[in-house]
Amino acid sequence: MMRDAVSLDVWRLIFEQCTTQDLFHLCLVDKIFNSIATPVLYRSISLVAYENLSGSRRLSKSTETKTEPELPTGPWLLLSRLEADENDTLRAWVQEINISSPSAWADEDFLERLQSNDCLATLIARLPNLRRITIGFPSIQSTTLIRTIYEHNRKPELLLLNQYNEEINSSLAEQTLPRVTTLSASLTGEETFPPLEHLSLDGYPMDDQQWRFWRDGLQWDKLVSLAVGPQRCAGLFRCLVGFTRSLKILEVSVWEGEGDREREELIELLSSFDSLEALVLKGYKCPIEAIFHHSNLSTLCLHEEESSSKARPRQVLTAEELSQLDANCPKLKSLQVGVKRENDQWPDDVFDKLATGFHNLRSLSVHFELGLPDIHNPIKPFINYVSVRSIGQNYFDRRKQAGIEVFESFTLTVWTGKYFRRFPQWPPMYAGFEKKFSATYQISLPSDSFGEVQVRHLEKERLDLIQSKKIKVHSYERLQLANQVAAAVEGPKVEDCSE
Repeated sequence: MMRDAVSLDVWRLIFEQCTTQDLFHLCLVDKIFNSIATPVLYRSISLVAYENLSGSRRLSKSTETKTEPELPTGPWLLLSRLEADENDTLRAWVQEINISSPSAWADEDFLERLQSNDCLATLIARLPNLRRITIGFPSIQSTTLIRTIYEHNRKPELLLLNQYNEEINSSLAEQTLPRVTTLSASLTGEETFPPLEHLSLDGYPMDDQQWRFWRDGLQWDKLVSLAVGPQRCAGLFRCLVGFTRSLKILEVSVWEGEGDREREELIELLSSFDSLEALVLKGYKCPIEAIFHHSNLSTLCLHEEESSSKARPRQVLTAEELSQLDANCPKLKSLQVGVKRENDQWPDDVFDKLATGFHNLRSLSVHFELGLPDIHNPIKPFINYVSVRSIGQNYFDRRKQAGIEVFESFTLTVWTGKYFRRFPQWPPMYAGFEKKFSATYQISLPSDSFGEVQVRHLEKERLDLIQSKKIKVHSYERLQLANQVAAAVEGPKVEDCSE
């Protein structure tokens, strides 16, 4: 069979590009295709039933002669499956729920079913990986539902719309939303803004007309945190200059290789105020002066994804720049930065500055590149079990020698591989190599004053949980994780680099 000539990894990538209808058909081919397609189908689900315009209902309500009850189909069947106690795996696959419709023909019986006995709220509480929920019917936007979403461990994004009448533009919710300070919406100029504390914009082009609505409608002195990206929000940073003086938290991200266009505007924004206590920059390289302008920073993340092009080397902080950061941001408690190896040597000057500076740190994370421009010649020294333990031991020893108090809860994280990358088309050749050698290690103080540091390999811990059946995942993920763990012991080798 042609299926056997192509690896399951490749089939999985193919299925990611398929339409929902195609995936339905693929599920019927055989058990293997079904096992690959089903998790993709459940990742994003629509829970909307539509009225049968012929007048018949899903279940007969007439008082005529009773017949056998119809079996559930469509959204009714999907809902019953998700509610079944034995379907933990199905619920774990769900990341997005859409309960909205472009038309007014939603089945009122189904909406009532979602409301009855807090059905929808109960279901959402049982979806461990939920990331987003869109609700287009005000009638089901109950206090219990909103509170359940707010208290969900994954803090899913919530989009509230009004779609009862197709002639009415989507608007903000029609009721008071308890404890909700984050909304996503398109503006018409007629909205009254709630006192937003947290605002997230992703792929929202800020043209002059839209900016007038935001500028005049938002209570800027109430805004505490702002998240932008990873999709471009063209023109946003330029508009925000002068309006973010109360901001405490700024998180800005962009996909790898797409951070040049708004870079100068972001630098101008960062230089226009100094109130930040937490700053996360992923994909943007800004001058250290624009960063340490915020002297009250306690949390700082500077991450740039590694490029596969030699013409676009990853930019990391030098030892001198780290010294400037240390001098100007003495309150830093959490620091995440990139480091790189050159000429087959560790960046000892950078390691030394990280170990002897930043006296108030409680956690430090350093990210190493993998050498994607030339995967046939792995970067040395290798990142593996031995080298990671050595990095951790030397860091803590050097910190103690410098007379710096090391808190018992201090965590040093060493990691490699991707974090914020996307492949709009077919993944490049290096994607398999990068995935295989991505690894995260957490290093902490020894349990006694004379022992070695404690090293946790997070991928191995997850694999142990899977093998002990404490968590359930698809067999594909288990196999991929096992390959990662095996590869981490010694790190990249020449024979691995043809993958």
